Amino acid sequence: PSCLETRDIGNSTPLMVAAVAAAGSSNINGIPSQPVIDLLLDAGAQKGAVDPDGLTAYGQLKSMHDQYGQAMQAMMGRPVRGGSRTTPGLAELEAKLMPPGGPTAADRAGGETADAGYVDYGDEDAEYDREYGDY
Repeated sequence: PSCLETRDIGNSTPLMVAAVAAAGSSNINGIPSQPVIDLLLDAGAQKGAVDPDGLTAYGQLKSMHDQYGQAMQAMMGRPVRGGSRTTPGLAELEAKLMPPGGPTAADRAGGETADAGYVDYGDEDAEYDREYGDY
């Protein structure tokens, strides 16, 4: 019990590490049972603990599962069968990891800030083309 809330070098708790591992264990049949997560929760691991980005174990599971799904789609060149929201076992695991007060803002944003993601250079490219020609 004294190790339940210890932090690794990335400031993640054992429950967070187990959630990321669970996301990585997803396969065509879904997410297999996660006895380590069950043991940690039964021992009193805090579902509301956050990492430096504001993610809980729940948010880390969702974020990593989505990232793995996107990577598989990129490698296969087509959508992965079933999609990330219909993965068998995912909803049950999300329910187990749901923080007491609900997901944090970072959990809902998938670990991304409002400014992260696609950069639209918009007018900069058009302005460059007008001044220097099409490159």
